[in-house]
Parts: sequence; structure tokens; C-alpha cells
Amino acid sequence: MRQTWLLPVATATFVLFVAGSIAAVTMWSVAPWIIPLLAVPSLIVTWFALAVALADLMRRPAHRFPGGRWLWILVIALLNVVAFLPYWLLVARRPNEED
Repeated sequence: MRQTWLLPVATATFVLFVAGSIAAVTMWSVAPWIIPLLAVPSLIVTWFALAVALADLMRRPAHRFPGGRWLWILVIALLNVVAFLPYWLLVARRPNEED
């Protein structure tokens, strides 16, 4: 699936959101109630990346997954944005036999 580029983007967006929120509250004295508004772009990118990762997981042959497909499904379902980058590095960047 060609949209797998979204996986590291989602991780980067999440890290920027967390760092930006901490900086906004501590350095610029931004009201904490604004932080949920700042989370919206990160959440949207994460939801799309989750759909892309799960679709890619289901499309690839089972032998292509280090540790097995079910392990990756569980890790991505539970850890989401934390698991996107390892999945992208270990599985999604590898060319598929069908490509």
C-alpha cells in the first residue's frame, strides 16, 4: 500500500503535538484548555495512519512479519502511534511480492 508514508508522519505529528503542548503551557503560559484543540490534527493523522497500518497488515502475506502477523496486529492496535514507526521500518518499507 503506497500510503504507508503516513505512518512515520503520524509519529512525528504526535511527537510535535506533545512537545508543542508542553512548550505552549510552560514557556508561553497558554491556557491548558487549548491543548485539546491542538490535539485535533494529531488525532486525525493518527486515525488515518491506523487505518493504513491495519489495511497493510491484512494485505501482506503472513510470512513477511517478524514475530508474526498477530503480534503486529496486537502491537499496532494497542500502542498505535508508538508502534507505527517500528512497523514502518521493519515491515512496510519492504517491497511486497505483488508490487
